[in-house]
Amino acid sequence: MSQQEQEIDQWTKKLEALLLMIAHIAQEAGKHYYIGGGFAVDLAFGGLSRSHEDIDFHPMEEDTQWWKDWFASQGYIISKDPNMEDYPHAFLLTNAKREYIADVYPVKVDKNGTISVTHTVTYQGRPWWRGKSWKEVKQIIYKGRAFQFSKG
Repeated sequence: MSQQEQEIDQWTKKLEALLLMIAHIAQEAGKHYYIGGGFAVDLAFGGLSRSHEDIDFHPMEEDTQWWKDWFASQGYIISKDPNMEDYPHAFLLTNAKREYIADVYPVKVDKNGTISVTHTVTYQGRPWWRGKSWKEVKQIIYKGRAFQFSKG
């Protein structure tokens, strides 16, 4: 085991296991989604480079209830962060100990194949992601599971 692998905390390994489970169940159910944030970068480069606090998960908006039901069936708790009040499809995922697992912000795909973020996050008083969209998607295989990432 490399020094870098030893430095990855147990929490990150649990999140990685959940990501692999998400990829598996999504493939079985024919659900599309995207991973964002630090995990997207690490998985795209083939492995964990550091510990992570959470998962940035972006399923298709029309699959929101399906994912809520699936997460609940796995024992996760679905709630809303105050920042999510304006986004009816977004939700926060925690475990029974109320430990933060993921923010879930669904996306839309229009008839031209453009993927659009359906929310705007305010960061340091400024809107962030407003109007964010992309067409390029990269798919990688990580530990035997296919993951999709936006390239934009």
